[in-house]
Amino acid sequence: MQRLLTIIHEDSFGLSVSDGERSATTSVAVRVALVDDERPVPLRQRRGRAEVDEAGSVVLTSANIAATDNDTNDGNLVFSIVRGEQTTHFRQRDLWAKVVTYRHKDGEIGTKAKRDMVTFAVTDDIAAPVSEGSVLGLNITVRPVDNSAPRVLPGGPLFVKEASKATITTEVLTAHDVDTSDDELVFVISKQPRWGFH
Repeated sequence: MQRLLTIIHEDSFGLSVSDGERSATTSVAVRVALVDDERPVPLRQRRGRAEVDEAGSVVLTSANIAATDNDTNDGNLVFSIVRGEQTTHFRQRDLWAKVVTYRHKDGEIGTKAKRDMVTFAVTDDIAAPVSEGSVLGLNITVRPVDNSAPRVLPGGPLFVKEASKATITTEVLTAHDVDTSDDELVFVISKQPRWGFH
């Protein structure tokens, strides 16, 4: 892996060489270079979290995740996500430009919010092994969205004796909605029966 060298100081010293009879003097230039040998440091004061609607997306910025490195321009820091054999990279300047998004792809989540966690390795070079990076986590809250209609689950027919009453039970009629709890579902008769209803 190549390391960035930045000259931070120039100096020189004089040198004299003699063979006993004659001597020569010269000046030797010295360049002191900064070696990029520090790991990026996650900025812990950032939120480290984001919220998104189910099946939606959210733009990630440096308000969500960020890092700094004394040896590297912070905009060049590389964030890597490794899932199996696939690695996704982006730079911190992409967070500043608001071009990094998290998209929820798992479909319906039900009636309660779900949690996801994305772990990043932050390095100062895209060629750096992820194992050399600092670890930074982002907690994602996926909020439920009521975007599915209830399913009516008819049972057997409702039997009523002439001039009698009958109760509609869950054996006759029930419904289910992945986005609403069953006890919040409301049944409304939209068409009266032809032979009576009380």
